[in-house]
Amino acid sequence: MHERLESWGTRGRLLLTTSFLLFGPVPLGANPRSLGYSESTVIVPAPEGEVCPGTTLLQQDDGDFESGYTWEGAGVQPPDYGSWAECYTSDFVCGIQLLLTQDGRYDGQTMDLYVWGSVAEGNPPPGPDPGNALCVIRDVDPGPPADWPSISTHDFQICCPTGGPHFVGFWPNWPGAGPGWYIAVDENGAGDGCPRTKSPPELGYDTGWIHPNQIGLFSHCRDLGIREHAGIGDCQATPSRRMTWGRIKGLY
Repeated sequence: MHERLESWGTRGRLLLTTSFLLFGPVPLGANPRSLGYSESTVIVPAPEGEVCPGTTLLQQDDGDFESGYTWEGAGVQPPDYGSWAECYTSDFVCGIQLLLTQDGRYDGQTMDLYVWGSVAEGNPPPGPDPGNALCVIRDVDPGPPADWPSISTHDFQICCPTGGPHFVGFWPNWPGAGPGWYIAVDENGAGDGCPRTKSPPELGYDTGWIHPNQIGLFSHCRDLGIREHAGIGDCQATPSRRMTWGRIKGLY
């Protein structure tokens, strides 16, 4: 862990953690949610059975996570508001690895896994931000995430050619409801990545793709627990795994 220098920030995170422990989940109207700051997190490895053998696991985080973020209630809206994404530059994505945790409300919720192109100018500048969807797998059940402060590792194969800079991530499929999980957040890392979340309209935040730190409860975000297995590996991409943007838009 990196030494924390901001004493006020530490006290603020401790208050958030204490509030969570004392009072439990915040009402759905809160929309963005944070689990608060913790240096006691434990990462649970993925189950045996390697996904995407022969590929390279890329990550923006430093290997440690100090919080978890999510959207709930009106923060999750079709087609993809409430999504989370991180940027990479490989030419082919064999798989996506997510670091997830929960507060006891997982009940079989699903997600849509995405690979997006990259838009250099961003919203607002400087970018980049996720662009058009290149590949998607819908209605994926990640299985039960570990209970906070443990964080579990979830691997998925997606087999998606990108040709260069892109984003990988997911949309949580619980519009208007409580969260099944939180994405693990690196609050002490170098901040070398491009963490993004898609902020929904009419909640008082900028609408569209933004850095999570533009939202108060997410203000300490440096990187997200969204990694990718880069390379072709054992991929045999099929139409069920790869969809054009036109086909994706036709789903909504």
